[in-house]
This record gives sequence, C-alpha cells and structure tokens, in this order.
Amino acid sequence: MSDVAVSNRSGWKAYLKRVAPFLLIGPISGPLLERIVFNLQEGRPVRAGLYGVALAEYVVLLPAVTAHLTAQLGHKLFF
Repeated sequence: MSDVAVSNRSGWKAYLKRVAPFLLIGPISGPLLERIVFNLQEGRPVRAGLYGVALAEYVVLLPAVTAHLTAQLGHKLFF
C-alpha cells in the first residue's frame, strides 16, 4: 500500500473516533451537534450558532412537517 492510502485510512479512523459519540444521537442531529461543539472549541461562535439554528429547525420543524404531510396523505387516501 502507498503512504497516501495509509494516511487517508488513519485520518478516517481518527475522524470516526472523534465523531462516533455524536452519531449515537442520530444520523442528522449528531453531526450538527458535533459541528456546534467543535466550532465552539475552535473559537468560532457564529458558525456554531448557525449550526445551532439548523439543529433547532430540524428538531422543531421536522416533526411538524411530517405530521402535516401525513395528515394530508391520510385525507387523500380515505376521503
């Protein structure tokens, strides 16, 4: 194997070890939370805030949109 392939694999493993706890939260909300935490640690509060807004929208709006679409679909199927 080339040195590039080995370094890419070790970099991927390091990233996965860093992100794995956040992936337990969920496949979408986990990476968003991970970006909030690491941007705050790196001193970028504005970017962390933007990720926070995206996470809040995902958590609040996705269930509402899903419920609305389900109600519309049920209305079309049964009435």
